[in-house]
Amino acid sequence: MQEILDRVKQEAGELEQECVLRAKDHFFACGRWDRIHLFLGIPTTLIAGITSVAAMSDIVTKFGYDKDIVSGVLALIVAGLTALTTFLNPSERATAHKTASSTYDIIRMKSNLLKDIDLSVNYASLDEPTKEIIKQLKEITNQFSALGQSSPRVPRSIYNTNRSPQNS
Repeated sequence: MQEILDRVKQEAGELEQECVLRAKDHFFACGRWDRIHLFLGIPTTLIAGITSVAAMSDIVTKFGYDKDIVSGVLALIVAGLTALTTFLNPSERATAHKTASSTYDIIRMKSNLLKDIDLSVNYASLDEPTKEIIKQLKEITNQFSALGQSSPRVPRSIYNTNRSPQNS
């Protein structure tokens, strides 16, 4: 019976460590998509404002440029950046990674409790508690698997960075 409990404790520990890594992956991916969102959104907004001013004023012509050409070029840039932002949808991707990171943290905490608390308790009868512990570990594993399926893909550079010895 103790051998089964030791194997369950080992598996819970491994699951806990993998959850830590995956939570970090998604946390950093969320930050990356937040930066992309700002990188695309700020210039798009600024250029859209400049385009509006240029189209409505004679300031551009005072510098020797044709107002219609400048407004047209800026409008094309804004349209391209807006299309790129819509296609990439960095804000939604950042939110998805944030949710995944949080959920992995929840699973990690449950696994940690199972490993460090539930398995350390001295039960009166080991048969039923052992079955319950195995059941809990299976539930955590099912959550882990379901989350792995529904999580957005983490860029390989983030995945590799988080698994290098200096980040362990």
